Amino acid sequence: MADLLPTFPYTIQVLMILTAGVILLRLSGKRSIAQLTVPEAVLMIAIGTLMIQPVASKSVWVAIYGGFMLVVGMVSLSYLQIVFPRLRKWIYGVPSVLVTNGQIDVAEMKRAKMTIDQLEMRLRQLQIGNIADVKMAVLEPSGYLSVVQTEAKKAAQKEDIQNVLNKLEQLEQNIRTLQRKK
Repeated sequence: MADLLPTFPYTIQVLMILTAGVILLRLSGKRSIAQLTVPEAVLMIAIGTLMIQPVASKSVWVAIYGGFMLVVGMVSLSYLQIVFPRLRKWIYGVPSVLVTNGQIDVAEMKRAKMTIDQLEMRLRQLQIGNIADVKMAVLEPSGYLSVVQTEAKKAAQKEDIQNVLNKLEQLEQNIRTLQRKK
C-alpha cells in the first residue's frame, strides 16, 4: 500500500513530518509541557520518536499513521477515565497531600519520592518561605504543587482592602461627628 502513496522530496517530507507532529500534539489536547501527566508525556515522546523515523528513511505515511494511532489511544484513555473514574488513579495517578496545617506527611512524601528539600524549594518558588504558613500542599498528578496558605498569610483581596477602606471612612465620619459635638 505504501507504494501507492506519492513520494516527496526530502525537504517536503521534513516539513510534512513537522506539520503532522504539531497537528498530532495539538489533537492530544495539552498546551503546556509542564502540565503533562505521565501517560501524556509518554505519548509526546512516542510521537516524537515516530515522527523522526522518516528522516532515517522510513515511510512518512507510516510515521503519520503511527502518530495518529497514538493520539487516538491517548484520547481513548481520556474517555475511559471519564466513563470509568476508578481507572483514573491507574492511568493518570492521584494527588498527594504533602502538607496539612503546616505539618509534613512524611509517608506521603516517600510515596511521592520527594525530599523535604525539594518540597521547600517548590514552596520558595511560590513565594512561601515557611512550611508553617501552609494550610495544605498537594502534589498534583501533573507534578504541579498546589498550595493553600493559612488565612494569616493569604494575600489581601480587593474585597478585603475595600472593607478596610470602608471602615476607615466610617471611623473618619465618627471622629468628625465627635469633633462637632464638642
